[in-house]
Amino acid sequence: MKNDVIGKAEKYYHSLIEASLDPLVTISTDGIITYVNSATENAAGLPREKLIGTDFSAYFSEPEKARILCQNVFEDGKVYDYELNLNHIDGKITTFVYNAAVFKDDKGNVLGAFASARDITASRKAEDELKYLKNNLELLVKQRTEELFVSNRELVFQSGEKADRAVELLIADKELTFQSAEKADRAAELIIADKELTFQSGEKDLFKGYDLGINAYVVKPVDFASFAEIVKEIGIFWAIINELPAGKG
Repeated sequence: MKNDVIGKAEKYYHSLIEASLDPLVTISTDGIITYVNSATENAAGLPREKLIGTDFSAYFSEPEKARILCQNVFEDGKVYDYELNLNHIDGKITTFVYNAAVFKDDKGNVLGAFASARDITASRKAEDELKYLKNNLELLVKQRTEELFVSNRELVFQSGEKADRAVELLIADKELTFQSAEKADRAAELIIADKELTFQSGEKDLFKGYDLGINAYVVKPVDFASFAEIVKEIGIFWAIINELPAGKG
């Protein structure tokens, strides 16, 4: 009767283990596989007959790391979140996180370790993609920052050039204004000098004319209207106003 109860209990626990979607395995104290469920068969691509009785570490990309898992679980009694890459028979590699703990007999003697694995390939891929995007974003931000820094320096340089050019143009404008003023002053001086020369020439002609015995001295106007008017006035002067001595006329 007792054996029947034990047998039923064992079948029940085995059914629970087989129903698990995660790979489950039991390992002896010397690191040999003693039991696997169907999920482990699927993960390794091998039937349990070929897995049971073999070295647990032989199915991983880093066997030494798998051996350390066995060592730690038997030394500490348990291991949490231990990452291992399991090799499938067709070459595919799946990343699993293992949690393991020892199991004992009724006297407290360690019989082996029970390890469950959780496939984190998808989440790891997502983490790697997120990390890549983050690094790429940081790189893009860095590149853009450098581009903006260079652009800012160019703008500062161009602004400096524009400011220098504006100063140069201001100085040139002042020089042109000064030169224009100088030219205007020079033109005024020339006009005055010309008037003085004209006046001096007129004075010389006036004195010379009277020394020669002229009766009158008239300066010829420049414009035609003034010229016609003065000719008219000269005619009136000589014909009407001017008086000659008796017997002359």
